[in-house]
Amino acid sequence: MAKRKGATLGKRIVHSLCFLIALLGTREAAHAQQQWEFMGLGYEKISTIAVDLRNSDIVYAGSLSFIADTFGIGGIFKSTNGGMTWDTSAVPASVSKIVIHPSNSNIVYAALNGGNYMHPGVVKTTDAGHSWFYADSGLYTDLDASYLQGIAIDPQHPETLYCGQAGTWGGSLWKTTTGGAYWFPSDSGMRHDNSVGQNIVIDPESTNVVYTLTGGNGAWAWRTTNGGAYWYNLGIPWNAYHTRTLEMDPHDPATLYVVAALGVSPPQVAKTTDKGAAWRLMSYDTMGIHSIACVTFDPNTANCWYAGAGNVQSSSDGGIHWELMTPSIQGLNGPVLAIAFAPDGNALYAGAQGVNYAEGSGVFRYRFVTSVQHSLEFPQSIRLHQNFPNPFNSTTTIQFDLPTVSLASLKVYDILGRVVAVLVDERISPGEHTVRWEAAGMPSGVYVARLQAGSAVRSTKLVLLR
Repeated sequence: MAKRKGATLGKRIVHSLCFLIALLGTREAAHAQQQWEFMGLGYEKISTIAVDLRNSDIVYAGSLSFIADTFGIGGIFKSTNGGMTWDTSAVPASVSKIVIHPSNSNIVYAALNGGNYMHPGVVKTTDAGHSWFYADSGLYTDLDASYLQGIAIDPQHPETLYCGQAGTWGGSLWKTTTGGAYWFPSDSGMRHDNSVGQNIVIDPESTNVVYTLTGGNGAWAWRTTNGGAYWYNLGIPWNAYHTRTLEMDPHDPATLYVVAALGVSPPQVAKTTDKGAAWRLMSYDTMGIHSIACVTFDPNTANCWYAGAGNVQSSSDGGIHWELMTPSIQGLNGPVLAIAFAPDGNALYAGAQGVNYAEGSGVFRYRFVTSVQHSLEFPQSIRLHQNFPNPFNSTTTIQFDLPTVSLASLKVYDILGRVVAVLVDERISPGEHTVRWEAAGMPSGVYVARLQAGSAVRSTKLVLLR
């Protein structure tokens, strides 16, 4: 009996080793096979990509129309399977920006720039893209002299939106508090340059704090702390003429990244980590990149950023240094001017604008393979991930990592510091763990999830939106 037990144990060890070797080989093979996938819309100049916060399979893409182009009329396109197939939602439509309602996937807005003599304005769907209508009463647009640029939706009060306008005789910033039923000017204190509101970002923790850009006669960044009643110049210390993009780090709303547009000599980039009180100027020479057109942030990893340029670039130190993402998109025929993560962080989308609608434009997708790697090793440190979705309507998922066996607690607090939910309070094994918070009966607002394991404490903010 002892001999047979030893033989059985030996076989189990051999089988386990073979399984681990095979699993490691599978992980390496999967990593080696990871490539950017062409997802379609190859004859469109992709200008914007939006992924639904509540359903990562729902993706909208918008394309531009140009008078000089023979076939390009632009349009709004929708996928319900993560970009595998696309339906034409609206054409013609020369689209600058698309935003999706944070808690109602049927409601989507798009800012149109009026290419090919089409009327500029804001269009809206309330039936998930089956039909669209203009929702821009009060918003002045002139076919020959103005077009719309950025549009942003308040994550806590989604009937409130901001929209930027550019024009030959000066641009404006507009606001609606009625879901587009009526718009009014919201740019007091701001320079009325040719380009206003190319990018607009709203602080998710305090939505009366909004940031935007103006350009065309100097590059300026602006902030309002009272919902657009008055704007203050953030005073970036550069000598630039145009601005291209402004983005906020979702892991830290105090961190903003502003990029000067092409044509500035030398091009410049500015970063702040204190909501614009102080700025750090960087150059493309030290960053290791030639240009930046758009920026997005890994929702699961702090300081992990991706940028669209001639291809997709990546940074692991919060935009200070960049390198070409490996693998890169093959066969591009133009720059990457749209980039967006799926909210769960498992897929990255990029939109390219090809020249003369040749092969190499369209939508591309990169899927991150992590499940096998995570199953083979424990986390190196305690970590509390950002909840998903965020903002959320009633239920959200929170993931946390523990490197060792720990007595752990995970509690949710309201803004007054009161405990409103105890999600974990026990001894937990090492590894990755996931819990759900059912926030039924809780009012809308900002909450804090606090993880404690031993003496280590981590926290993250959750936005409940009814």
